[in-house]
Amino acid sequence: MASSDYTPNTEVFTIGGVLSSREYQQIFEETVEHINQKSSIHGVTFNSTSIVMNANPIRSALSICEDLIPNRVYVVVASHPFESEQSPISVSYTCGFYNIPVIGISSRESVYSDNNVHKSFIRTVPPYFHQAEVWIKLLQSFKWTQVMFIHSKDEDGQAILGYFQTLAKAEGIAVSFSFSF
Repeated sequence: MASSDYTPNTEVFTIGGVLSSREYQQIFEETVEHINQKSSIHGVTFNSTSIVMNANPIRSALSICEDLIPNRVYVVVASHPFESEQSPISVSYTCGFYNIPVIGISSRESVYSDNNVHKSFIRTVPPYFHQAEVWIKLLQSFKWTQVMFIHSKDEDGQAILGYFQTLAKAEGIAVSFSFSF
């Protein structure tokens, strides 16, 4: 924040980021600066602070505690790390402990739908299991009444299978065989 932007009555809100690369940190910082330049909200200024997500969830949690929390962030924007399939679950747990909302910009895993565990996690993309609704509509449009279902063995695969079976049964579509890999 430039000193010329600050007045004694200015409220400052810091937005944290746990992002996948230094490039996205730069984009994040520029976006927050752009918001301040274009904002019509007088007396409010936004700051940004961010870290690159570590593929190791324990290191990510430590970095959040050491580098974001001391900056008094009001919300944290989280993405996935590039070098692994690890989700930002450590971000959600750590920020949840401090009652800091997390906005997941790429997290589709069904685990984040459990509001008892992830009480302040908001996502910008739907969970994977919502694809089942689209598949049912496709099957209906082709007037197909029987399918084989292939899914992953993980929690998301099980969730999408269960949801699909529920929807299929209600629409008279039979799942003749399911296979997990």
